[in-house]
Amino acid sequence: MVFSDGYPSTSDGDPQVLRHDLRERVAAIGQRGIELVGIGVLTDAVEDFYPRNVVVSRLAELPSTVFSVLGSMLLTR
Repeated sequence: MVFSDGYPSTSDGDPQVLRHDLRERVAAIGQRGIELVGIGVLTDAVEDFYPRNVVVSRLAELPSTVFSVLGSMLLTR
């Protein structure tokens, strides 16, 4: 489970390179059979990087969303 507050960035990195790198790393993790879900906290940027993603539009929803996603992942095995 990855929590994100937006697009990847650093003070000295090219945003396009960082985004490309994140997509490659997410794909590599998936190819290893590891389930990965991106949780966007007040952002829908996770939709661009994680095939399985959830957007939380209110912070108060974060705890219930996390437990719901975790329960879903554990029960679908």
